[in-house]
Amino acid sequence: MRALIEVLYKIAQKTGKSQYKEIANAQARFMSNFANEMDPTWLWGTVLECIGFYHEHNTLSQEMAQKALLILNWARKRKLTIDIKGLTYGHF
Repeated sequence: MRALIEVLYKIAQKTGKSQYKEIANAQARFMSNFANEMDPTWLWGTVLECIGFYHEHNTLSQEMAQKALLILNWARKRKLTIDIKGLTYGHF
């Protein structure tokens, strides 16, 4: 889905046809609304990328920005700290 959204925005830019941007916007909003706390972490990353593409090509959406912050908070709760011989790493 992430790649589709990126390609749709690129096609819209190259062709000047707004319907491609409208479809990309709708797909990005769908991904934003679809994510939930039980999803795998990789899916959150995909949704964050989709939100980023949306904001790259549109004005700021407070609703999508709030969803991005919510996803980041989910990730922070899931974060693990790994200590290997005194070196500490954070991992999602």
